[in-house]
Amino acid sequence: MDINDNENKKDKSKRVLIFFVILLLLSNILTLVLYINKKTTEIKIEQQLVSTLGLKVELEKKIIEYKTKIHEYAGQINEKDSTLLAYKTELENKVNEIQNMIKDVRISQDKYEQAKEEIDGLKYYIEKYQKQIDELKKQNIVLTNENSNLKQDITKNRKVMDNLQDENVKLSNKVSLGSKLESATISIAGIQIKESGKQKETSKGSRMDGMRINFNIQSNVMADKGYYDFYIRILNPKGETLYIEGTGSGRFQLQGTDALYTIKERLEFTNDDTKVFTVYWSKGSPFEKGTYKIEIFTQGLIFGENTFEVK
Repeated sequence: MDINDNENKKDKSKRVLIFFVILLLLSNILTLVLYINKKTTEIKIEQQLVSTLGLKVELEKKIIEYKTKIHEYAGQINEKDSTLLAYKTELENKVNEIQNMIKDVRISQDKYEQAKEEIDGLKYYIEKYQKQIDELKKQNIVLTNENSNLKQDITKNRKVMDNLQDENVKLSNKVSLGSKLESATISIAGIQIKESGKQKETSKGSRMDGMRINFNIQSNVMADKGYYDFYIRILNPKGETLYIEGTGSGRFQLQGTDALYTIKERLEFTNDDTKVFTVYWSKGSPFEKGTYKIEIFTQGLIFGENTFEVK
């Protein structure tokens, strides 16, 4: 019995030892797996951080470039040039807005695109600012070379010309407003394109491949028949213009300012208000839920607008 008992005890000890060895191996394997996962996650985070910092540096370089130009132009004006000083303040405010957009170490791709878009807009304002300065210099040179009598004559002539110009502008505005094209109706529908190529209307953003916009033009005998450019702007629920260059987006002049449009169409006006125009636009990605606004411009003025709810 003693021998058997000893053998049993030895067997039990061996089994216990083997159990602990296996347990230790499993513990080591688990620790190794967790360590590898942690390192992988850290590498991904680090890569994202580097990429984001690269975008931030690129934007900051452009802002420094524009701030330098603003500083150079500011030295060419004096405190009496209130219009130019107002432009300078406006530009500086825009630069500060962009800096606030990218002040975080990490910024999203959407935020980067938005900041880049704002910087591109700065170029237009700075060029306009410089043209005003150049024009002011020319006027100052002319005024300096003239005697006082000639200055008085020029002032009188300018007043006459300004009055005539004001009358012409008023008359032109009346004619322009009379010949302005306006929409009769604007309807919007979300579309889903089946594998067969057929279109199906839907208001669910996860299924929408794009939008279909139908509209017609009110009759107007004062408007010239012919082709007109129509600029369509689709605003998402945040009020941002959907802008994808690859699908026809771009910029246009709207009442003297540079504005974005989602898609542009050149359409013929025949003074037939029963003719329906159809425009398609594909976003290439799901539409977020909310209210979308469609604005249509032509002749530098608003043509019509409507909204569309995406579920």
